[in-house]
Amino acid sequence: MADLNRYIENLEKHRISKSQLTDEDLRQLALELGYTEEDLQSIEHATQAHIARGQNFLQNQLHTDAILEFKEALSLKPNSPLILVGLAQAYLGQWQADKQSPDKHQAEHFARQALAIDPKQQEAYAVIRALGLKAEGRSSAPIVAIAAAMAIVVAGAIGASTFMLVSDDSSGGPVSSGPDPSLVTNLTPETQEDQPTPNTAKLPAGQLPVELHMPDGLGLVLEVRDSTQDNYPASSFYKYSYLLTNKGDKEIKEMKGRIELLDASGDAVALHQAYIMGTHDSKLRPGDSHGFSSTLKSSPDVKSVRLYVDSAPTQPAAKNYPPGKPVQVYWDIPQSNKSAFSAKERNLRIDDASKNLAFFRGDWEIQNSSGQTFELVRFNIVLKGPDGKEVDRVNRYLLGGSDPYFADGETRLLSTTNQLKSPVTSYELHVVEVQ
Repeated sequence: MADLNRYIENLEKHRISKSQLTDEDLRQLALELGYTEEDLQSIEHATQAHIARGQNFLQNQLHTDAILEFKEALSLKPNSPLILVGLAQAYLGQWQADKQSPDKHQAEHFARQALAIDPKQQEAYAVIRALGLKAEGRSSAPIVAIAAAMAIVVAGAIGASTFMLVSDDSSGGPVSSGPDPSLVTNLTPETQEDQPTPNTAKLPAGQLPVELHMPDGLGLVLEVRDSTQDNYPASSFYKYSYLLTNKGDKEIKEMKGRIELLDASGDAVALHQAYIMGTHDSKLRPGDSHGFSSTLKSSPDVKSVRLYVDSAPTQPAAKNYPPGKPVQVYWDIPQSNKSAFSAKERNLRIDDASKNLAFFRGDWEIQNSSGQTFELVRFNIVLKGPDGKEVDRVNRYLLGGSDPYFADGETRLLSTTNQLKSPVTSYELHVVEVQ
């Protein structure tokens, strides 16, 4: 296989001579360097792995780690609006934490770079507005841009980093984490001072019913663990935490959908896109469950919710799956019940690290047998070389603080795809944080 470093070096040369590199430019460059179509798929896989890790770090407010992952992705896919927006959002989060001017400048730089490539990138407008700057060349959907901007500002106030929704589709219409103007009534832009604070008087809040819609034969069952409408004098927010269980006869590889917030008449007053399950997650076998959650801009008129699963590629499930290999779980934090979690290895692939684009890929079933309920569980996957010494440590959340709680007796899926820098022959699962 051709040298990946040589590929990146040639990308840098082309970026100097050409303001933008299209996907076809990248493909032709790779073919000129001797790459095969299989190699191109590996490069794309590496890019998506960096993006997935960057988004995971961003959602958990690990901004420095997110920046490193998005920069790695950008080195493989220059001028990607999705990656540029991810960098802008990570620098924005870092700036909001410490107010260092270089972070602010970087956030603005990457946001404007994304807009130069795709003027419809609403999340880039949101970053610029959150920085208190003027977004020149405003999109034709200003209400959406303002709503998305407020989502990022609010995220810091209520700990909901999952307001982020990025799209790499520069040809279609805008995708926004804010309400769709054509479906929203009684939603007006607010200033940062209008956002809820601990001292703001809260109006009555209640659980909202949720109705699931999905393609015929998919066989998903929805468990609603939180469906709360919080109304404030100047704004409203809908907070949800859902658990989908596959009761069908197929493996589900990915899920995309939308959430409609409805008034008493059943009319939609807000619409939000939902990236329910990514390709970097473990495939959802029959019997598996997948949790997801977020906080959305809402309206005081909302009385019920519809969850649509619009896209869910599947593949035939096996008649019988081989039993998972038991794996010891180590605890790096005090824990009275050392058998609180049991783990089984579902899939494992360790590439030869002497090859370019070598990966460690793993999927594990983690069962909670502690008698307790957890709201956050974080693992380190410790990779070891031939001599048994640690060569890398991968940080992975089994569930973040806003995900559906992990009840006693439940099983959740942990997965990782990590590029190898040195030979790996074994690994260990370490619990490093629980709440």
